[in-house]
Amino acid sequence: MVKVAPTADRRSFLRRLTYNLTGLPPTPAELRDFEADRSPVAFDRVVDRLLSSARYGERWGRHWLDISRYADSNGLDENRAYVNAFHFRDYVIDAFNRDIPFDEFIRSLIAGDLLPEPERPRGISDGDWQGHLASLTADRIRATGFLSLGPKGLREVDPVKMEMDIIDDQISTVGEGPAGADTGMCKVSRPQVRPDHHGGLLRAGRHLQEHSDDEPDR
Repeated sequence: MVKVAPTADRRSFLRRLTYNLTGLPPTPAELRDFEADRSPVAFDRVVDRLLSSARYGERWGRHWLDISRYADSNGLDENRAYVNAFHFRDYVIDAFNRDIPFDEFIRSLIAGDLLPEPERPRGISDGDWQGHLASLTADRIRATGFLSLGPKGLREVDPVKMEMDIIDDQISTVGEGPAGADTGMCKVSRPQVRPDHHGGLLRAGRHLQEHSDDEPDR
């Protein structure tokens, strides 16, 4: 029989919470302040403080970077540097710290450069609106690193095979990341067995081919 763990003391609670949300230990001053704070909202206050920390996005954004197969190079034999990969890394961290809605986050990852402009709200000046659009466009372009990054066999002599290998990797990344679905069996099973799955893969591949990335290191 599993027994409920005893309630953690305040020092242990703060250490566990800080490690969990930021990946770093609390400072001695933070421990002293929390132990001395007997306010009924002390726990709420420390949670809010850690969630608003820039370290929060770094701690939890790394999980999405893993899903996105983030690296500073294409790996494989060439190991060619992606000199601008850090823009995508910073976008993911910023998205967590700014608490961007999940649906908006996913749309930007998959099609940030194809999204329409949002409707202009009333009462905003031309200058402020143009500044907002410029910032939004830059964010959306940074987000498209989700599909641009990843391992690529750039020494492949057959350009068609290289393109299809990249598209295959992109389909797997979208399926296993945002969609949470393994596409591996769909690729190896016979079309007559799962025509719906094969049809979806073919449509996804066609769309990615029509909107391909000709600059893998951007």
